[in-house]
Amino acid sequence: MEMKCKYCGNPLPDGSDFCIYCGQKQPPKNQGADVSRFKILLPALICSVCCICMAALVVAIVVKRGANGGESEADVYQNSAVSSAAAVDADAQTEQTEQTEQTAENSSDEKIDTPYAPAVMAESGCLFAPSDGTLVQMRKGPSEQYTLICDVSPGAMLTVYAEEHTDNVRWIYTQYGSEYGWCRAELLKDTVQKVANVTEPQIALHSSERYEVVSRVNELMLRNEPNENSTSKIYINKGEKLTIYGEKRNDDRWLYTYKDGQFGWIKTYRGDPGKSGYKIYLDYYY
Repeated sequence: MEMKCKYCGNPLPDGSDFCIYCGQKQPPKNQGADVSRFKILLPALICSVCCICMAALVVAIVVKRGANGGESEADVYQNSAVSSAAAVDADAQTEQTEQTEQTAENSSDEKIDTPYAPAVMAESGCLFAPSDGTLVQMRKGPSEQYTLICDVSPGAMLTVYAEEHTDNVRWIYTQYGSEYGWCRAELLKDTVQKVANVTEPQIALHSSERYEVVSRVNELMLRNEPNENSTSKIYINKGEKLTIYGEKRNDDRWLYTYKDGQFGWIKTYRGDPGKSGYKIYLDYYY
């Protein structure tokens, strides 16, 4: 086949590298064949690369399984999930145990706040809080586990309405002021120390006959005897409420009462009703 210039078309001797007419360099004869061969080898090259990638992936999976002791991916996931669940259960159990211990500790310190009332109430006498500084407390129930209501003043008289025994300790149900509650009987006295030479009432009132009065004045004196010549160091202030335990026969000016661990007499009024200087010291409390 005659060789021609690829640019000017003039005939050239076979094997010429340059055109003798236009001077252009002539392309190699096998360029077309190289292009065709490249088009054939390209798919094979791509396929080879893919095969190498797949082989590398397989090797990576095998190595990973060997590191996990031969477990499958599903086994590894399952074991991981079981381990996590066990850890969560252990934490939850520990937290629950701590909460239970805390609850038990708090329960031992908590007091019972619900009042405990006796089934039967019947007045059976009186006891007195000691005047020697012994602390007497009133609680909502017959046990130290019940909430404290108040402290009882020294010398206070407590009427016994009921009794209970808790852990071999005797408790009495009584009233102090406006509160009802329980006091330990062993701390109380059967008698109260009276002021020397206190005159006993001619008329002693039984429990159903007793009544209460309220002072209308300050420094109303509690006297040893029902007369103004008798003195005492105990005074009653305005607004204080007192229980009357006795009276003087045929004389409504004097009443027998109790305050701060002592019995004595208080005057109800001075002067004569309807006359100048008449003054009332007490009001009846209903």
